[in-house]
Amino acid sequence: MTYLKSPSSILTEFRVALASLSLATYSAGSTYSLTSATGNLSLSISSGVITLPAGRYMLEAYPYVDVVDQNDEVTFVWQENSSGSFSDIGLRGQVQVSGDSVGERDVALATIDSESSVDVKLIVKTLSSSGTPTDAGGCIVVWKEVIL
Repeated sequence: MTYLKSPSSILTEFRVALASLSLATYSAGSTYSLTSATGNLSLSISSGVITLPAGRYMLEAYPYVDVVDQNDEVTFVWQENSSGSFSDIGLRGQVQVSGDSVGERDVALATIDSESSVDVKLIVKTLSSSGTPTDAGGCIVVWKEVIL
């Protein structure tokens, strides 16, 4: 997609990558696996870690979870490795469970604007359940802004 960003005729193109999510076992701190990346943006993925070249990005994550009951709470967040260790970035997402309060998010969002390459990953941040939630797939969308 290419868009006119301003009247000064600066063109901006957005490149997009989609990838499937999976998680072997739900527990706090677990990293989601990413597979089947497609789109016009190539991603470098290894053990759930995405290496993004320098640039401006928006990251979206939509994990799906089969929960045990309505009181289960599963939150997830993007993390960035900026100084040798991963730390949370962006807005934390929460699995929507029937009966949850209005306004809770079912998507984790983050933006990256970096002059050098950066590693990011999606993790389960917190898990509160009376049993064991199971993975039901999901996906991520990575958008990159390219000034033409």
